[in-house]
Amino acid sequence: MAGTPGLRERVARLPRQPGVYLWKDGAGTVLYVGKAIDLRSRVSSYFDPDRPKTAALMDEAVDVDFIAVRTEKEALVLEQTLIKRHRPRYNVRLNDDKSYPYLKLTDEPYPRLLKVFRRDADKGTYFGPFPDGSGAFFIAQAISELVPLRRCKVLPKEKCLYLDIGKCAGPCIAACTDEEYDDLVGEVRELLEGKADHLLDKVRGRLEAAAAAHKFEEAARLRNQLMGLQNVLDRQFMVAERLEERDIACLAAQGDTAVAVLLHQRDGKIVGQSPFILAGAAPGQEGEALAAFLRGYYQDRRVPRFVACAMADTLAPPLEADLRLLAEGAVTVETPQRGDKTKWLEVAATNARLRLEEELHRRDRRGTGALEALQHHLALPALPRVIEGFDISHMGGDFTRAALVRFVDGEPEKAGYRTFNMKTVGQAAVEAGTAPRKGAGREVDDFRSIGEAVQRRYRGVLERGERVPDLVLVDGGPGQLAAARASLKELGLARVPLASLAKRDEDVFLPGRVSPLKLKRNDPGLQLLQRVRDESHRFGITQVRAKATEEVLASPLDAVPGVGPKRRADLVKAFGGLEGLRTASAEDLQRVKGVTAEMASSIVAALAE
Repeated sequence: MAGTPGLRERVARLPRQPGVYLWKDGAGTVLYVGKAIDLRSRVSSYFDPDRPKTAALMDEAVDVDFIAVRTEKEALVLEQTLIKRHRPRYNVRLNDDKSYPYLKLTDEPYPRLLKVFRRDADKGTYFGPFPDGSGAFFIAQAISELVPLRRCKVLPKEKCLYLDIGKCAGPCIAACTDEEYDDLVGEVRELLEGKADHLLDKVRGRLEAAAAAHKFEEAARLRNQLMGLQNVLDRQFMVAERLEERDIACLAAQGDTAVAVLLHQRDGKIVGQSPFILAGAAPGQEGEALAAFLRGYYQDRRVPRFVACAMADTLAPPLEADLRLLAEGAVTVETPQRGDKTKWLEVAATNARLRLEEELHRRDRRGTGALEALQHHLALPALPRVIEGFDISHMGGDFTRAALVRFVDGEPEKAGYRTFNMKTVGQAAVEAGTAPRKGAGREVDDFRSIGEAVQRRYRGVLERGERVPDLVLVDGGPGQLAAARASLKELGLARVPLASLAKRDEDVFLPGRVSPLKLKRNDPGLQLLQRVRDESHRFGITQVRAKATEEVLASPLDAVPGVGPKRRADLVKAFGGLEGLRTASAEDLQRVKGVTAEMASSIVAALAE
């Protein structure tokens, strides 16, 4: 699809300058976002894919859009912005949207230390992110015991309890000078940056002086501060010989599941660890996935002076160039093969592997739990490890297709996806000349369509000697269920477990059962059925829109000024295809966003030829 002459011709006209490109499917959904120094050269290379993941992308892509920018850095920043906005399926990205906490020194006359869950565009100083909220809370609590920063959001006009118990320096009532308060803020900043050894000496000296002067209450307070400070520093249990700022990154993957771990080294001390679950990492391309993750990770974080990675030497130079653009300064990407630095990579790799095992175990429990729930609710003879789902999709009665999706152990197996063009449904009426032409609101017989798709699928399975699934799911109610059951019975597969899922009330219909099965919305078995049903619908409508768009791409619309790929996709979505467009008036066409009166008249004239 992506290699059509019209698309190749358009790519050949792309500018030779930096920018971002977006591959899209027939529905206009963004599949992949990439950056390029030379848009034309980079995008053209996709027509001869050299990797399975790229080939799979190009099998779905029918259009490419672009945004030209002035510099390579602008392209890098824009690429990550668009990835976060569109969450394309073929990009490596964070798998969830949860926020990681930061500690923030506010930009106020007397700064406060706050725990926040996002970085705002303000002048505050942020530290983190911390991989868990409890760790950030512990550090903030320990610092509050050490350094009496302001606590109140609004400065009071008289002293408060915090001043009396020594938890605040009291700048609001001039209990300390501005210079003294600035020193306190500096101590907090240095502590959070890992430069706290001198604070230990300072507190220890104050403690000894207070004890010598028999100020025992003051000495007890300083003793508690010293213990709290030591507790914070105890978290930094690994120390490097040189006082350098470095992140150590490693990735562990199994199948399509990947975990990236960063160890944060500040002033030679490991000050924290950040694990991230990734999606979109292709097997065998862990180095590329780690590089893509790091480019996104540092978009809204300060880039350290050194980044140590476990990746091929060939991947390090382009990553280093991108990080230098983001940092606007010197950055060195290290790929150590020997020496002390390899020990840090071993630590990161060990943590990544452990986190991956946790994630795989969690997914296994989630998948097995759903399968066990389904077996119980549907009284299945075996665990439904293989589930195949069917859905019928069309556009206004045209381009009717049946979509088949396959789930194994609760996860999609896309190699098993299939689509079926309907051959028998409505064919007699077409041959007799009584069926409405395309675009005229032709009705679709979902029951017969489901029956045809099920029969064709499992006739082929029997002929090839393949194993039938543990459960067949069809989208719809009793009518669709009966049609599928009749087809299976005709093939001698009446014992194959079968169910249908009605979208309106999420009722589950089973053969031989009069009333539907009503499961709780949070039941893992029902949620798995919903995933299968929704995925079959998504896959089906994507294929239908692709077919409709292909027809429009090959139409006279290609010569209409102003009607590009995006406009064609919008027209397909609004009118269902070429025949639907031919029946539309100029006024109807103008209801589509961006279609002017002049453009609508040109479309009508082009389609009338």
